[in-house]
Amino acid sequence: MPTSKFTSLLRLLFLSYAILFIVPAEAQYKFQISGKLNNGAGRTLYLSPTPTLPNHEKELLDSVKVDGRDSFFLAGEISFAGRYALFLSTQRAYIGFYLDTTPVYIKADTNRIYQAAIRGSAEHDLISHFDGLRWSTQSALEADFNKLMQLGRQTPMDTPQVSHYRRRVDSLSKRVRHITDSFMMVYPQSFVTLELLIPNDRDTAAFATAERYIKNMPEKYVRNPSYRRVVKLLAAYNSVRIGAVVPEVTQADTTRKQMISSKQLLNYHDYLLLDFWASWCGPCRANNPELKQLYAKYKGPRFEIAGVSLDNNLQLWKKALLEEGTTWPNMSDLQGFSNKSALEFNIQAIPAYLLLDKQGRLVFRTNKMTELKAKLEELL
Repeated sequence: MPTSKFTSLLRLLFLSYAILFIVPAEAQYKFQISGKLNNGAGRTLYLSPTPTLPNHEKELLDSVKVDGRDSFFLAGEISFAGRYALFLSTQRAYIGFYLDTTPVYIKADTNRIYQAAIRGSAEHDLISHFDGLRWSTQSALEADFNKLMQLGRQTPMDTPQVSHYRRRVDSLSKRVRHITDSFMMVYPQSFVTLELLIPNDRDTAAFATAERYIKNMPEKYVRNPSYRRVVKLLAAYNSVRIGAVVPEVTQADTTRKQMISSKQLLNYHDYLLLDFWASWCGPCRANNPELKQLYAKYKGPRFEIAGVSLDNNLQLWKKALLEEGTTWPNMSDLQGFSNKSALEFNIQAIPAYLLLDKQGRLVFRTNKMTELKAKLEELL
């Protein structure tokens, strides 16, 4: 499919999704925020709808001056419910909270503003509830994953110690997924569920889940950035569904003198695996030993691999290929996540494995090595 037609299709799909969720332009939601900021008399608190940005980069929605009794009151209108922040311009910390039409009360100290006590809507309580449910398991998962990455840089991947941590990471990942899925089933229209819909797994199940839940979200979230991102991701994903003929991938190799083309490779092979990776991606490189085993097993007229690097530094890319001993074709436009093919295939996280057949159709897509192994065994 020519790129221009693919782009037009993507725009059409996004428009079709957006039309389903149109909200009148004048829709606004009245809010009230009151509270007490100890030692804050005379200071100005700023309200922002972009809480995760550094304070000096946050979008400013409104502000309020703390009175002589350390109290403040702010009322106005917002265009969407979601996460907001109050902050002082002289500090890096901020007060993060959920805001909709339910009055919010905040009690904080100027010297420890990030430790604020917050009373608000049931949605705010659900955020705290979910964080509590997942905290211990998520913390253990992150600790074991970091240990696995450290071992992977120092120890062969087939050692008992590495295998032990891989099993632990897999087990903890499943527990986190179970906690998450259970919460979403009980609270399908909650703000937590909306934020969880942004697919982190590049597989069919994650997008099917997002598609199932997003259509029933309350109107107050339609302008929320998380909602809009989910709709955009779904539109892009649906433009490259399994079975669709996908855009040709053509980029330069490490010499920058020769172009590698997915179409040309498929002239000589029945299946082509596109391996989206980067030199800085720990999970990508941790999977490489198993990917090399698959290549040794299946390489031939029926199967080839083409790496698509999301690096933006040529030397680091070349160094990683040398360290990994990668022998299959590798290409990149050195644009990072703005890589042309990464954008066309809606690559939001790596590693990502996309399997094409001889006609250039997308046969399979995953980020899990176990699923890739099973699919290749089925086909080859």
